[in-house]
Amino acid sequence: MEVNRPVQVVSPAPRDIWNAIVGASSEVWLSQTPAWLDCVCAVGGYEDASCLYEMSGNRYLVLPMARRHVPVSGQLIVESMPHGWGIGGPLAADPISVDDVALVWGDLINRAALYASIRPSPLCSDIWASTCPPQVRAATNSTHILDLSGGVDHVWEHRFKSTTRTKIRKAEHMGLRIECDSSTRLVPVFYDLYLQWVERRAREQGIPLWLARWRGKRWDPYNRIHSIVEHMGDACRVWVAWCDDRPAAAIITLFYKDKALFWRGTSDKELATGTRANDFLQWLAIQEACRAGCRHYGMGESGGVASLMRYKSGFGAVLYPYIDYNLGWFPTTEVSTCFQSALSVLK
Repeated sequence: MEVNRPVQVVSPAPRDIWNAIVGASSEVWLSQTPAWLDCVCAVGGYEDASCLYEMSGNRYLVLPMARRHVPVSGQLIVESMPHGWGIGGPLAADPISVDDVALVWGDLINRAALYASIRPSPLCSDIWASTCPPQVRAATNSTHILDLSGGVDHVWEHRFKSTTRTKIRKAEHMGLRIECDSSTRLVPVFYDLYLQWVERRAREQGIPLWLARWRGKRWDPYNRIHSIVEHMGDACRVWVAWCDDRPAAAIITLFYKDKALFWRGTSDKELATGTRANDFLQWLAIQEACRAGCRHYGMGESGGVASLMRYKSGFGAVLYPYIDYNLGWFPTTEVSTCFQSALSVLK
């Protein structure tokens, strides 16, 4: 593959230049920032393996990336970003080009890593698909993203389905008490509600509760959620809808520049269905995103679950394909996929 060669490659990427690129980029997600990588390293057992590529003409490209050592072989796994830690891929002050992607692939192919993976933004999937080297494996996934252009009134009138608007109007008359906090105060409430959801699904599926709780905690550890909320500060919101003194639903959203993300959600099925608490929290978060000047509201993956896909499309969110790219023989993606499939019985 013929690529433009950088003048210099520095790893870890100097934080001052990385932060400057983040500040100038129109494509950045929160998971591509230095603060997010610090959280990955603090909680996930990774090391900072970010790379700064200095190009001719004083142009810089930064690749947020985490590194893990393989004890048996002494080799490395490098990921941008690790599974469960969001979107990765390179950033520049200007939009990423085909040449930028080809440069990154050329660098990763030449590394002595056991395994490398990249999960780029679904908003630039076409660029990545056109530059995928033959030795790289591609696993197609999808996510829902709501276009917030036109503002909150336009989104309400022209993007929400009428059935979604009806549910929200019903929720407004149910007397729900809403709390929203950027501290870790509501994280225990969120996590307790999540474990209740895990146990309810286990009973419905006839799965032992101890196994369901073990799977649930492995899939979404408390310390990861707590650490992200703690590290991200004002960029993170924990929302809880209370019905009397019981939490009916809770979500966690992330805000950065012009992009907002519905990152996690859980609920008490009986209370949430009766009060439409889930729909109401999404509506409040979307309003907050519009007020913050966000252009996109990511609603995450649905794992092919039809009911979740219908739910998200009711808010006007559009299905975007994206691809996980994997280089090397270590089956990280396959293992994660198998584990995700095992957990799907709980959903």
